[in-house]
Amino acid sequence: MESLISIQSLSLVLLLLGIGLAFSRIRLSGWVLGWILLSGALLLQGFRSMLGYFSEHGGLDATAYTAANDWMGLGFSLLIVASMHMMRAVFAAHRLADETLHVVSAAAEDAIIMMDNTGTVAAWNEAAQRIFGYSEQEAQGKKLSELIVPERYRADFEQGFSPSGCAPRGPATSKPMELAGLRKGGTEIVTEYTLSRLNIDRRWHVIYIVRDITERKLAEDEIHWLNQSLEQKVMEGTRELKRSNEELEAFSYSVAHDLRTPLRSINGFSAILAAEHASALDATAQDYLQRIRAATGRMGDVLDDLQALAYASRTELQRHAIDLSAIASEVAASLRERAPQRRVEFVIAPGMVASADPGLMRIALENLFGNAWKFTSKREIAKIEFGLTTAEGEQTYFVRDNGIGFDPAFSGKLFGQFQRLHADKEYEGTGIGLAIVARVIRRHDGQIWAEGAVEQGATFYFTLA
Repeated sequence: MESLISIQSLSLVLLLLGIGLAFSRIRLSGWVLGWILLSGALLLQGFRSMLGYFSEHGGLDATAYTAANDWMGLGFSLLIVASMHMMRAVFAAHRLADETLHVVSAAAEDAIIMMDNTGTVAAWNEAAQRIFGYSEQEAQGKKLSELIVPERYRADFEQGFSPSGCAPRGPATSKPMELAGLRKGGTEIVTEYTLSRLNIDRRWHVIYIVRDITERKLAEDEIHWLNQSLEQKVMEGTRELKRSNEELEAFSYSVAHDLRTPLRSINGFSAILAAEHASALDATAQDYLQRIRAATGRMGDVLDDLQALAYASRTELQRHAIDLSAIASEVAASLRERAPQRRVEFVIAPGMVASADPGLMRIALENLFGNAWKFTSKREIAKIEFGLTTAEGEQTYFVRDNGIGFDPAFSGKLFGQFQRLHADKEYEGTGIGLAIVARVIRRHDGQIWAEGAVEQGATFYFTLA
């Protein structure tokens, strides 16, 4: 009887504990609920035994005993069935989880390896076998560091990534990292891995997820080598181009300088011939002489522009805060003095200040205003505007005129040397002015472009870095 009371007391304690947990905020698993139901069944069975004892010793009416015993028997059966069903569900859930884990592990492209708290392999999927060459039977129970880590990295691996070493510190899952891996047979590969820690039965385990990135690293190394090779070739090409441009600019400057002396001689002697011996020349000879003088004048303009182009390319850039509006006003006044009979309206926005080389920017504005002045010459009332706007979020200057404009199809020729869209008889020029402007703007790390249409004027935009 004493042993029966002890079992009954234990069952009662278990039942009361289970009921207390059921009403607490602690989540209960199906396994715990099953044990609670089983404890209740044992408690009922204990009560039945006690009722039988009292019935045998005359302490309980036979009819009452029979009724109570039947109901308790029914309750006992129901609790046993419920507890078995609950535990069966738990076993089924565990089995499904195991099967799901096995399927996912088998289908994974990455190696999934579990290390136990001693650093040995506890789980090894098919991808791990494919990547490292070891079967699951060969890998299980082996030290992971000795199995797949090259010897020179093993000490660091065991110190930094073993379960006992990494469990108390850091995040539960590491960021992807690279490490050399060792295949069966000694071949080294490059791997990318992450580590996840978990606690099983109060012992730390590590899930090691590995991806073979050897081919990717080889491709990256090849791309890096190609990029370095390309950069080297570009640098060599740039140096060669710079050297060629410097030689060409030096040649242009030298030619422009050296041709001035014979050009001055031709112009001087032709002037003397026209002044002192014009009476000895017939009309045809005088026409030839006039053509010679006009040609030498145009050649002088070309030499001036070539020297200006060389200056724009070779002079050292001296940036200052300059008032572009003031420079533009001075250029406009100079053009008015050159042809006071023309009716030209200049519209110059005030207060346009920029960090730029004052000498080079004066050359650029002289050529832009001169270009607009030339191509508005056939307008009864010409208009030339210099202002500031915004293009694609960047501060942009512009020079706009109401002149003859240009065909947008030929806009690519505007900034080339000796590129002209009109004949000399229509508009004089050397075809170098806009090339000088482009060179100045590029020296300031800016951009220049033009928009226009035939007989609808033209607008030249430029930026300064």
